[in-house]
Amino acid sequence: MRFGAVWVLSNRFDAPEGAPDGAHGRARVQVGEWRALTRRGGGQYAAVVIDSPGSSARETSGSAGTGGATGAHDEGPVRDVASARGAADTAGADGGAAGVRRVARGDAAYHAAVRDPLFNRLVPGGTPDAVAYPQSEADLVALVSAARDSGEKLALRSGGHSWVAASVRDDGLLVDLAAFDQVSIDTTARTATVGPAVRGGELGQTLVAVDLAFPVGHCGRPGVGGFLLGGGLGLNWGQWLPSCFSIRSMRVVLASGEVVTASATENADLFWLARGSGPGFPGIVTEFELDLRPLPRDIRLSSWTFDLAHVEAVTEWVSRAVRTLPASVEVSVVLQGPERPDGPATAGGDPDAPTHVVSVVAISYTDTEAEAREAFAALDEGPGPGIRPSGHTDRLSVAFDELHVGVDATYPDGHRYLADTFWSPRDLGDLLPRLADLLRRAPSGKTYFLSAMPGHGEGRTLLPVGEAAYGMHDTSLIVPYVIWGDEADDAVNRAWLNEVKAMLEPLSSGHFLSEADLRFSPERSAGSFRTEDWARIQSLTELFDPTGVFHRYPLA
Repeated sequence: MRFGAVWVLSNRFDAPEGAPDGAHGRARVQVGEWRALTRRGGGQYAAVVIDSPGSSARETSGSAGTGGATGAHDEGPVRDVASARGAADTAGADGGAAGVRRVARGDAAYHAAVRDPLFNRLVPGGTPDAVAYPQSEADLVALVSAARDSGEKLALRSGGHSWVAASVRDDGLLVDLAAFDQVSIDTTARTATVGPAVRGGELGQTLVAVDLAFPVGHCGRPGVGGFLLGGGLGLNWGQWLPSCFSIRSMRVVLASGEVVTASATENADLFWLARGSGPGFPGIVTEFELDLRPLPRDIRLSSWTFDLAHVEAVTEWVSRAVRTLPASVEVSVVLQGPERPDGPATAGGDPDAPTHVVSVVAISYTDTEAEAREAFAALDEGPGPGIRPSGHTDRLSVAFDELHVGVDATYPDGHRYLADTFWSPRDLGDLLPRLADLLRRAPSGKTYFLSAMPGHGEGRTLLPVGEAAYGMHDTSLIVPYVIWGDEADDAVNRAWLNEVKAMLEPLSSGHFLSEADLRFSPERSAGSFRTEDWARIQSLTELFDPTGVFHRYPLA
């Protein structure tokens, strides 16, 4: 699907070939290119925004570098893109499921169809019967109806970024939702309607262009479908809450073939289930309606990197300081090895840098530099006299839609990954020093630990109780990411992660479903929910999918 287009007026650009009459000095760009273009142009700009093919255009104005059209909030919808739902009455209607393109086991393109979209090169051995490429809701209804009649099970792929490759199952049909990448933004209502295949980074760029924000993922590449269904630990989640709590409604194709809307007031049980049940959700979401927020005007990032030898002092400082920070500051603590980005074992890295480090990253979502300075004040004392960082970034101004860039760099393409998650009632000063020796013994120098204390230590009370299936939180969250390149090293990296599990499980109160090691530790599924919520998830799953049209949680 193609996005709408924006015409940007600037005397620095010539009208492109094929521009409409009177478009002198305009450059036609996709919305995702807006920021790069306005930055290059500089100064004042005006944009004529085309809601959809054939619609009349409106003109807005603002300053390049402000993050979008400053007057856009009064303009009504500025992005309105034809959705897969709009084609539901025609696409695939004649041929039913047989009219949907498939790549079947045995076809020359089968291996690539199953594996190429997957981010993780450590692919499980599952071999679906075929990969299907629906283009509309009508196609999905036909696929679901055919599966219900034949007994074929369905697995879904919106982005292929699942650490456990949840979409790759034995037998059945892998349904690729890549065509469902529509985006529509209503700036007056501050809502967005997005398809499950929209990437978080693309959504962030599109929202910034109209001065709005959403807690998109810290990594820009995953599709929002799996991200939102799993709860969504997005940007500024300590203040904005996990992203699933910003879903207003969704359209769902049920196992019965019925297409319904789910919200707090319509099909409320289905809405509850969809917000957190992840790869076990018994339906296909074709679009999400999201509540948006005003774009923070002055986002600042500070970071401190210390030799891992100081991990006790650093984590004690952070655990103490975060409890006095405002909710608008997001803090993470990372333990990394020599092959981290710009590390001493990487090309172009600093050979004199410590081999293993503990890094603290703080991001303030504020509107002025003065607010950011005040927000960071509790961190100014540092970990103590004589402990100096080997690297420090002080209140660097960062665009909202570029926050994912540094995170993406820690997940290199073409690599093999394992991950797991651990909630704990203990603070990071208690937990992370225990992991220092394990990190030093990690088989790969790219492996690292990511950690946070959501709500600045008040994670247990951060969530609205019972509002969604996503309800497992605690004081601290630790996520080990095991990263390596050679298949020959699979066993040693798995053994190392097992050591991490053995250390953290006795200290853990639960898990975060989306990044848990579900295939090798199937008990993680139940362990990612409150006991009462897990019982309700199982009951509702049977209610909405009594014959098992959809695969349940992935197992080894």
